[in-house]
Amino acid sequence: MLSVHPYSQHFLEHMARTQQAYTERRLEDYLAGFSERYSSVVLGTEWGEDKAGLRSKMLSDFERFELLSMDFEVLHHWYAGETGFAQLAYLTRLKVRASGKVLLDRRQNILVGEHLGEGRWSLICKIVLKAENVYE
Repeated sequence: MLSVHPYSQHFLEHMARTQQAYTERRLEDYLAGFSERYSSVVLGTEWGEDKAGLRSKMLSDFERFELLSMDFEVLHHWYAGETGFAQLAYLTRLKVRASGKVLLDRRQNILVGEHLGEGRWSLICKIVLKAENVYE
């Protein structure tokens, strides 16, 4: 059986708040959910980003796309000591501002959180498992 954490509900709530800030385009609140030590990778590639890269990518995405909808689901979550892991599935609909086309972005990520104490969490890593982009 996988380990549970006494503050697992707080981890799930932290991810939900961070995601809500993204959907509402509140960049600073979104970034506040991530550690200064944050890093991200796409499995099977050499691509990676740090928190500064995440900020740049978000600013670019906010300019290029209008967010139409974003759904995410926690497929599974588990813990190793003070580290939380969550496999998430996303479906995002984005309108390309330049063309008006609607892009569907489907992906699965593993988010890794660090428990900071007393139910406070920070996201320290994102591992992209699958990503598919198609136009409607």
